[in-house]
Amino acid sequence: MKEQCSANKIFTKEDCCTNMNKTTHCRKFNSRNEKKRRKIVIIGSPKCGKSALVERFLNNSYCDIPHNKKLKRANEDYYYKGYSLNIELVVVSENESTENKVFHIKTADAIMLVYEFASLNSVENLLQSYKAIRTVREDKMPVLIVSTKIDKNGGSSPQLHLRENESITSVLYAVRGAKQIYTSAKYNINIRDAFEMCFDDIIKRIHTWSMSAQQYSSMDERMSNRLALSEEPNKLFLFRRFLSMCNVKKRENDSKV
Repeated sequence: MKEQCSANKIFTKEDCCTNMNKTTHCRKFNSRNEKKRRKIVIIGSPKCGKSALVERFLNNSYCDIPHNKKLKRANEDYYYKGYSLNIELVVVSENESTENKVFHIKTADAIMLVYEFASLNSVENLLQSYKAIRTVREDKMPVLIVSTKIDKNGGSSPQLHLRENESITSVLYAVRGAKQIYTSAKYNINIRDAFEMCFDDIIKRIHTWSMSAQQYSSMDERMSNRLALSEEPNKLFLFRRFLSMCNVKKRENDSKV
């Protein structure tokens, strides 16, 4: 189905073509080595445009006609900012069981919380999901708030429109501190930017874990050498036992990173 861009909308045909060309986002990277899969979980109210976001990002396509074959899970390899990332995109359906929703939240490396622009019901659903995420994830991982369908805005800027709608603004105020971005899958507005913001959060976690692992390894080597030279086998034995216990804890943390 061809996209139609009306001249009296906020976007022109030239804008559409320009944004279509921008979807050279991250070049796909074929790696021979196995990489830890990084999960981005997309959560939102029914029909707020979750699958459309993923479809536009992966395939640069958009269908304006509702259909039942919505994308729920996808896996792609990408090379981004020097990192080889194996990305799993999971769209959490409103029909998912509570157990599955909690599982996806716990195992997520990044979370997109999606709502339909200017829809009070969708925003209220977002607030409920946000509170659930903060309850389940004790590590306070970053959450990206994604507003969809800004092409239905009628010409005014998203920020101005929200300021004029006090009900929606008051709900969004409750999730202050979370990063936010306005998107349109139909006209390919800020789609790449939204996913790259999640990639940045993932890379930050990888970098933080890598630095702590290097510090731990360095301490292990220095203390082992020092105790070995001290000719005190009992202390060396106790230290190595302590390290083995730390390794168990480290493996548990690795599974979360």
